[in-house]
Amino acid sequence: MKRTLVAVIIAIAITSPLRGEEEGTDTFYFKATLGYNRPIIPALSDELDKQGLGEELGQGGGLNISLGRSFLNRSWAVELSAYVSLYTSFRYLNEYEDFYGDMRHFGFGGVVTKRFPLQEDVLAAVVGIGAAYGRTELISGGGKLDVFEGIALARAERKIRGNIWLLAEFAYTTGFTEDAFDSPYLENISGDALFTSDNEALEARFTCLEFRVGVIVWLPKSKPYGGR
Repeated sequence: MKRTLVAVIIAIAITSPLRGEEEGTDTFYFKATLGYNRPIIPALSDELDKQGLGEELGQGGGLNISLGRSFLNRSWAVELSAYVSLYTSFRYLNEYEDFYGDMRHFGFGGVVTKRFPLQEDVLAAVVGIGAAYGRTELISGGGKLDVFEGIALARAERKIRGNIWLLAEFAYTTGFTEDAFDSPYLENISGDALFTSDNEALEARFTCLEFRVGVIVWLPKSKPYGGR
């Protein structure tokens, strides 16, 4: 089902240019944002509390790069994105595991958005929903959690000049399912999962809230073959 959703999003992105030729204003756009990210992983937070070291799941920052395509006179669009978030470090220490976590999260996916003009060609509000494949790592290349994620977003866009718009965006990302973190060490022969203080595999769902600011650049509309 999740793969089907991603396939539908990509199919819309491919076929939408045909409609754009009729509307006259639809085109591709490039979006880049930087954001403040707050992860919410209750299972991991509870384990850090139980370890009694005063450690907690940190805050972070994220970078998101998207290529979008509007259709139906820019009232709808599809965005294909790649993103990464880095977080402050923490100590993970119990009877079974001992490492410093430098958590990061990255992934790629697609979002379908609906645009609501608030002021003609100057100000707009946008909402969107989509899906992505994401990975959370507690250390570089280890302690991995791989899940499909759902994404919801809302943003305000304001034109500053020509084809350039500024934006402020709130995004919510959450895994569709829980899964166990893979062991953070390839040489760990005691098991293939990260263990909690209760000697159980740490199962979690990655969720985060993010506030982003950035820019949208609408690309020039390509002319038909032979056009002037």
